[in-house]
Amino acid sequence: MKEAGWQVIYIGDGSSDVYGSAFADWTFARAYLARQLQQSGEPAFAFETFHDVLEVLRPNIESFRMGTMPGRSRGDHPFCSF
Repeated sequence: MKEAGWQVIYIGDGSSDVYGSAFADWTFARAYLARQLQQSGEPAFAFETFHDVLEVLRPNIESFRMGTMPGRSRGDHPFCSF
């Protein structure tokens, strides 16, 4: 999807989400994933329920469509090699 030009939003909370979130343009994180991204300095939106995610997405959908989340690293994620 990324190669085709799509913007990727990732929503996760566990250790298995750390790798996948590294490929996202926008990340929503809680629990383990939120702690790992915070420690590595990667930005993420906090959430508890999918309603929280929608509350951020609805008023900002054009920003999501237009590009990568500010502060997002590209290619130097501490948990992954691209």
